[in-house]
Amino acid sequence: MHKILLLSPNDIELCKKKIDEQNQLIFAIMLGYFKTYVKFPTINKNEISKKLISQISFELNLSIVEITGFKLGERLAKRFRQQIRNYLGYREATNDDAKQFIEYLMKEILPRYPSKELLMEQVRIYFQQNKIEIFKDSQLDRYINSAKYQYEHQFFQSIYENLNTDHRYLIDQVLTESIENSEEKIIELSELKKDILGARLKNVSYAIDRINLLSKIKVPAAVFSNIDRKLLLEYYDRVMAISPSNILEFNIIGKYAVIAIFFHIKGQLMLDLLADTFIKLVHRMRTKAKKYVDNNILKEIKRVEGKIDILKRLAIASVNNPKNTIEDKIYTEVSKEKLLELIDDLKHRGKWYQQQIQEKIHSNCVHGSRKILLAILEILPLKQEHANYKAILEAVNFINKHWNESDTDSYSTFR
Repeated sequence: MHKILLLSPNDIELCKKKIDEQNQLIFAIMLGYFKTYVKFPTINKNEISKKLISQISFELNLSIVEITGFKLGERLAKRFRQQIRNYLGYREATNDDAKQFIEYLMKEILPRYPSKELLMEQVRIYFQQNKIEIFKDSQLDRYINSAKYQYEHQFFQSIYENLNTDHRYLIDQVLTESIENSEEKIIELSELKKDILGARLKNVSYAIDRINLLSKIKVPAAVFSNIDRKLLLEYYDRVMAISPSNILEFNIIGKYAVIAIFFHIKGQLMLDLLADTFIKLVHRMRTKAKKYVDNNILKEIKRVEGKIDILKRLAIASVNNPKNTIEDKIYTEVSKEKLLELIDDLKHRGKWYQQQIQEKIHSNCVHGSRKILLAILEILPLKQEHANYKAILEAVNFINKHWNESDTDSYSTFR
């Protein structure tokens, strides 16, 4: 397996111009390190891996594989650094570069919410493409932290500017009022954090109340359009983990912004849970209906033993006596009564069985689950994303429009 070479023939030629093997190796290490990390190592602080030293020694065809104890004077190190920058076409970073770097992070990188490793890789690529030596580690950390702070402030400001007085007042109520003391039935933050406890009417009704409250604050989609959802989830998780008293200690803009983000994410999650609850309710209705039909209808039908033998005898009698009447030849093999029993026994395997289940589902819905299912359908934001779903969405819209008019002629005309 071939090694990936760090130095080109021109690189090696440049290194070989140094006066001795020690300087050749050190210069080559600084060059190879810079080409990889866009910055220089500190030779005297043992920042260089033995693997890199071995690789460079191999490429230079030098016997030296250790630099422990090597002393590189500052003047010589400075000269080597400048020679490498000139050779590769790089320059040292300036204060103006720091400003542009921060702006780049705020505009291009931070909205994507990268991991620390990905962020540092993007930083390396940025300096490499712009032919600029990366800042010293302490400076780089300071500029990255500054970019994060400015970006968060800018992001929070954009949210805050889209909150009106009613929005801010509602957020303060959620953070400060308890259910017992709230005359306006404001749901406190601890309750808003909860999920749907189960597929029961009271749980679904309470979930809908919370969704209605969460929907009162709607930040324009444009504010979140270029923001990675992982960043929004980071702020959501932060709210989920702390108490209202902690949030009240945030600065004014930060307090309203993080709660607005929480409302946005929690509203979406609650709608997802509500959709899952709807599916579970429908599945439960079908399961109960099937069980009812199996236990209370099919047991009334007399089971007929030996169906295959009966069918065999009927087939033989029909083939051997094609012109005889059923009464003369068929009934002598299998009685009419037995055939009627067989018909009843086989009915449940076809459309009749499914029809019985569907009728029971309808009955359960009308007398039990109708109100909760209609409440869920009314609040779910259904959108048509495929032509095949058009009829279904039209039916749902029709139900939402006329669900209080079940005894009118509307349903009979929508067929």
